[in-house]
Formats: sequence, structure tokens, C-alpha cells
Amino acid sequence: MFINYLNIYGYKIKIVSKKFNTNNLISDFQYFNSTTIANYDCLVKINFNSKKSFKKKGLYLRTTKMCEVRQISFTERQMIYSINSSFVSEVRYKNFAKTKYININTSDFETTKDILYFIILSISGEYLDLNKMMRLHAVSFSYNEKSFVFIGREKVGKSTIAEYFVNEPGYQFFSDEITILNLNDMKIYPFPVPIKTVNTNINCNKSRFFNEKNKIFFPDAKISAPKVLNFVFLLKRKTALIIKIASFFEKFISFFEIVLGIGVIQMAEYLIRLNNISTILVILKNRFLLFFTLNKKCFFSLTCSNNKNHSLNFIKLTVENIKN
Repeated sequence: MFINYLNIYGYKIKIVSKKFNTNNLISDFQYFNSTTIANYDCLVKINFNSKKSFKKKGLYLRTTKMCEVRQISFTERQMIYSINSSFVSEVRYKNFAKTKYININTSDFETTKDILYFIILSISGEYLDLNKMMRLHAVSFSYNEKSFVFIGREKVGKSTIAEYFVNEPGYQFFSDEITILNLNDMKIYPFPVPIKTVNTNINCNKSRFFNEKNKIFFPDAKISAPKVLNFVFLLKRKTALIIKIASFFEKFISFFEIVLGIGVIQMAEYLIRLNNISTILVILKNRFLLFFTLNKKCFFSLTCSNNKNHSLNFIKLTVENIKN
């Protein structure tokens, strides 16, 4: 029996499997690895199952590029994951008042690792949202005791920025993808999941579900301690290199990256899944508070060109010469 524990800023997860080495399955979250946990908030059981298909149950909700989602009951959901239309894994998700129970039925280790990545982000995110530790779809790092957050849509270059600066002296990272801003003390906290990259010339771990081809792990020395938020940049891509104070319209557009960073449809489904109206209202209030809090900070609009090297040098020059 393989057993591992994660403690993600107070949210405790127990992962159990008879077949698969759970330590390898959660290697993306090694920063949050814990030796033991007395009372867990979520139990994840990973069962080896060689079935090629599973009976679909409940009400059909939607199909994503990775899975079909069905609602079995008010507290239970079924997700069937597949690659190229062939069955890979089934996930049964039960959400009770105090504890969540998740069963993963699978025969494929690598796919299970990717599915578990999404599950951990989702279930810990609910707890973080409720406790004002707000998640941003952003790359974030510190330099010269200042913190920098770069928000942007997919494919705008966040992982490219992380991949470049992780090797630069003097830079320490909070996260490549999931930036945590604690509204209680206005500090950025590290969430150092691996950098997902399309660079195939380096030695990294393969990923089957991610659009990006590889993952790069942060060295421990490159993980920043929590720091007060200083600067926020809204990343865009055009033909010219431009940096300016963000206009009201640009800040409004950033609402979709900040408050609804996972997408409008996914956010709606996420809120419905909570099964508790008071919880939903608290999370919505906290995410709107996040938006207005960030807009009071030094908020810039940063437009990058299609020339990667020019853009990265421009960002580096900006970071190293910016004043409070």
C-alpha cells in the first residue's frame, strides 16, 4: 500500500493506492508533501482497473477536451477521461459537508498523474478561495525584494517568462501558473508546480493531457518566501513592445483573467459543484474583492511582440529598473 499526504496551506489531502507509487504520482506537488496528517479534508483512492469502458451514470453535463462530466446525484459526480476517443480513466467524486472522497479507476500511470494534478488544484482551490488565499492564472516572481505578477490568457507567454527567468541570477519564483495572493496580509505565497513548456530540447517530464509537451521543476533555491505584492502586469501580444499604466478599460478586461481566470463556463460549474449557496456567495465576494484590491496596486499593461528574445529582454529591463 502506497500512502502520501499533502498539506496545501491548511487543506489536507490523503492519497492512497495499492498499485501505483503515490510519491511519484504527486511529484508535481512535492513542495506541499507532508509526513503525516491526523485529520484529512479529502481522501483520494487510486484503483488499478483494466476496463476499457465504464457505464455512464447520471445526467450529462458537458464534454471537455479531456473528459465527459456527468452528475450522478447532488453530492456525486462521474468524470470519464479519454485520449483519442479511447477510454483511460474514470473518476468518481463525492462531495460531503466536511470531507471529499475521490475514486480514480485507471490502468495508466502517466494519465493518472495528470488527472490527479487537476483534481488537487480543484479541491484545494475551493478551500483557498474560502480563506481569501486567492488564485490567479499568472506567473509570479520576486527580484530585489519586490514581487511581480504577470496575468494573461493562455498562450500569451507566461510559461515562456518563467522558463527564461528561472535561470537568471537574483530571481526567485512563486509560481509559473497558479499564483496565490493572500488578501489577509496582501502577500504572494509560493505555489511552485512545474513549469509547463513546449521546449523539447531539454530534459523534462512528459505530459499527456497538457497542451505543453514538457515540465520543468523549480529548484528549491529558486522558490521565493512570501512577499507583499508590489506590481501587477496584464500581458498582451501584438507587434510592438509597449508598457504603460493600464487604463480603466484594460483593467475591466483583466476581470476575466483575474476573477474568472479559469473561464466563465468552468467558473459556473465550479460554483455549482460546491452545493452550498453561502459558500458560493463567500467565494464570489472574495474574488470580486481580489479584483478591486489588485486594481489599487501598480497595474501596468505590458504588450509583447512576436519576437521572444526582444520581449524577454524588455521585461527583464522593466523589472530591474522599475521604481516603487
